Amino acid sequence: MAISKAITTGQETPDLGDQVIGFYQEFIFKLSNAIDQFFKWERERILIGDPTPAEQEQHRRTLKLFLQLMGLFQFATRDPDFPDRALKELIGTQLSRLEQSWEMVYNPMPEEEAKKLLTEVFPNEPLLKELFPDGPRP
Repeated sequence: MAISKAITTGQETPDLGDQVIGFYQEFIFKLSNAIDQFFKWERERILIGDPTPAEQEQHRRTLKLFLQLMGLFQFATRDPDFPDRALKELIGTQLSRLEQSWEMVYNPMPEEEAKKLLTEVFPNEPLLKELFPDGPRP
């Protein structure tokens, strides 16, 4: 309607590309805020709390959905002429955080490997000797 009205009245045609980028920016900012809220919930309920099976399933489903969405948006911004570099960086940052969350929760380092790494990196740390009195097993 706006385009046909602009043509018939002689007004300038609105730049639809700019409008689409505006919608894209608005959606990504809202999605990014939702991801930030998700990370707060994840910290309180999944990482620090004692999550119920329902919360664990909710976490997995929600994290997968965010990963899928941000992956799609990252793909869309791969064009070297994408006009909003800050938005592209925001998408990349949030996707990286989501991927790290997935790895931390669903693919954690085995305990023995973690012990070995910590004692190699911090060989004289007294706290590690308290946590692992027998040291890591080879």
